[in-house]
Amino acid sequence: MKKILFALIIFITACFVINTPRKDQRNFKDIFREEMNYVEFKTYTDLDMGCRFQYPSFFSKENSDDETCNARFSYHANDINMVLEFKATYLKSSCNVYKETISSGEMKSYSGYYYHSHCIIYKHCRYLLSFYYPQDYKYAVTRIIRNVDEWKPCKHR
Repeated sequence: MKKILFALIIFITACFVINTPRKDQRNFKDIFREEMNYVEFKTYTDLDMGCRFQYPSFFSKENSDDETCNARFSYHANDINMVLEFKATYLKSSCNVYKETISSGEMKSYSGYYYHSHCIIYKHCRYLLSFYYPQDYKYAVTRIIRNVDEWKPCKHR
């Protein structure tokens, strides 16, 4: 009887040790990169300009009272800052052309940060979607960069 009780106690203890959750030993960047594979995106719609874009659900809408952009969503945590900005401006030119450019590079004013922008000129308006992120997180945020690349603000294009 003592042997059975002793074996049962060892079995229960072993089960408890095996099933006890352990702290993830990876650094935040690796965890962030993995979680980005599963993050949901929300859609922001600017009714005045008649266009929309997607942003990660964990980004927060920032107040853009400085009138530098129409909408700004950001993530500030764990010593990183990421910002997704939408700007729309009317052009004075009378041409009715469609022009699209995508650019990226290092930000001169913020060391270690990069930008990725998609600019579309269509029907007398310039639409610009820009994403700012730390250089170390380039591979972690490829889904956001791909959304910027594939962005189509106008329904007709």
